[in-house]
Amino acid sequence: PVTLSRQLTRLDGLGMTVGVIIGSGIFSSPGIMLDSTGSVGLWLIGWILGSFIATMSSLVYCELAPAFPGAGGDRDYIHSAFGPQLAFVYTWSMFFVIKGGAQAMLGVTFARYILAAGASNTSSVPTDVDWATKGLAASVILLFMASNCLVVKTGAMLQNTLTAIKAVLLLFLVAGAIYSTTLPASHSDPPSSEHIHPIEWLFQDSRPIGLTPATFAALWAFDGWNDIVFMSEEMKNPGKDLPVVILSSMGIVLGVFLTINICYLVLLPVSVIKTSHVIASSAVEGVFGHTAARWTSVLVAISVLGSLNASTMAGGRYLYASARVGHLPAALARLHPRTRTPVTALLLQGCMSVALLAMPGATFANLVSFFGSSSWLWYAVTALAMMRLRYSMPNVIRPFRTPMCAPLIVVVVGAYLLCSELLTNPYSELASIGFSLAAIPVYLLLDKFCFFSSN
Repeated sequence: PVTLSRQLTRLDGLGMTVGVIIGSGIFSSPGIMLDSTGSVGLWLIGWILGSFIATMSSLVYCELAPAFPGAGGDRDYIHSAFGPQLAFVYTWSMFFVIKGGAQAMLGVTFARYILAAGASNTSSVPTDVDWATKGLAASVILLFMASNCLVVKTGAMLQNTLTAIKAVLLLFLVAGAIYSTTLPASHSDPPSSEHIHPIEWLFQDSRPIGLTPATFAALWAFDGWNDIVFMSEEMKNPGKDLPVVILSSMGIVLGVFLTINICYLVLLPVSVIKTSHVIASSAVEGVFGHTAARWTSVLVAISVLGSLNASTMAGGRYLYASARVGHLPAALARLHPRTRTPVTALLLQGCMSVALLAMPGATFANLVSFFGSSSWLWYAVTALAMMRLRYSMPNVIRPFRTPMCAPLIVVVVGAYLLCSELLTNPYSELASIGFSLAAIPVYLLLDKFCFFSSN
């Protein structure tokens, strides 16, 4: 039988993980976060909280991924710990909410920046609900869906190239920030009076209630540390490479995000950070002019393509793994005989992402809310799976052992974010939960008609 091909090296894994994390979030979340918190001080706290929580969750995967290196990733861990029913609910949630929502957000961010490159100025970019934005976003999702049906090594090489382009963008922003310090001050946001203490300015107009949605947006910016686990069966040496890839990627991303946020604060007034839909382009435009801003938009769009490519690479694998054990139609478990990629699963996931994007209320902010709480619910379930498997399967070789405090923190955070979003964004949250809960009667119905046993 045709099987997945072990072609990916440690460098490929690093390029994929860094590439998927440094994608759209750092170029879309800052404005949402600052508008929610009201002050620079709370905004920075939101980033700190997001980085800490994301690191704790990444430690969970450092133990699980090399110990259970399967294409199903979280699905396999949940199945081993809690059985097939909950694993089916996870697969359902990934398809309808998590992976579809992530790819839709990446598509929207790409469209924002590529349209900004052709706009007369960064304030005249079409909104998320314009069909120009949605059409371009859908087109790029379908393009990468098709390209990832090719040999997996081709996708990895493309990913490494796109990740290198992100470094160019970072250097561009840093150069702008350094150059701006030589120019006369033009911002009106920092304190202009000696009577205002810098700390007081940092927390001026703070809205503590906005810290939770701001942390959500920060977690979206960091999201993607676990995408590499879906490629475990295609890694040459998953036991040794996966923990190194995950932890190294988080360290690189933390440094990059800190640098980019400092650049935003140096280059832009707080009021512009809150309202700009293309914050990186706005930052460069104020220093180097509109032509440079257009090139920045192109670089950011390419950066987002890297994230979308990595997300698409991982996107079809969980469907393939679920079909392989009989939870989905057998057609999804078929690999192309030449490319050895799950073509049918990739096509299905891409079409779902486009369908979600086409919904009338599918703006970036709504997609973050729709996607965020559901993803963290499952991060918490995966953390619980790690704790259960530690004791139910003690003889499994674990190249990396995570301190037990890490999964406990992830479980607490997941529960808190779920409850908080129910209070602050009940409609988006209920829609997200509703999609997940709909899997239960579907599973029972399929089980009753012996679908799983026949597969």
